[in-house]
Amino acid sequence: MRKALVLLALFPVSMPILADGSSRDELKAAADAAFNAASYCHNSQAVYQGAVLAARNGVPEGKILETSGLSGDKKGVALIALAVSDSAAGRADPKRYYDSCMNSVRTDVNTLIDGVIDR
Repeated sequence: MRKALVLLALFPVSMPILADGSSRDELKAAADAAFNAASYCHNSQAVYQGAVLAARNGVPEGKILETSGLSGDKKGVALIALAVSDSAAGRADPKRYYDSCMNSVRTDVNTLIDGVIDR
């Protein structure tokens, strides 16, 4: 369902590309990038929310990291550190985190799409 929504959102962008018969592969890559970006943010929000709840329940950051399986992932370590820090400061908000993530990856996807259209 989410992929269908992303493809529908990209449909107006796809019209000029497909009208001249070129860039079908690039359009598919852009749609896949948009879907992957949304999936990344959705999954990251789940990790963030889980880490926030664990921190609120007194689980140490090291144990959260160990349990998450993300200890070797630079972004994963930073995400859990952010969640623990936000939880301790009383400003943990998974929706805000998700919105921030989507704003960030939207810029990357738009850059990719602009590169395809400008060809």
